[in-house]
Amino acid sequence: MRKDKETYYYDTVFAQRLRAAMRLRDVDTEELADSVYICKNTMLKYRTGRIAPKVEMIVSICRVLDISADYLLGLTDEKRELK
Repeated sequence: MRKDKETYYYDTVFAQRLRAAMRLRDVDTEELADSVYICKNTMLKYRTGRIAPKVEMIVSICRVLDISADYLLGLTDEKRELK
């Protein structure tokens, strides 16, 4: 199954920013997966852009990493942290 260009773009931006946020917070894949109650393999797929998380999962990831969903989704380039 092929992804259309728009879906591919957002998956790629999400994956890149997820990896960067994880590095910034010094959180590995297994730790983040455990924190949001999913298996490590699913988190690996989010990190590589193979699958996109549902909205509820994005919210959970943002809370754990203390970063805005707008940044993680590529809607803004500002790395605003949650307050």
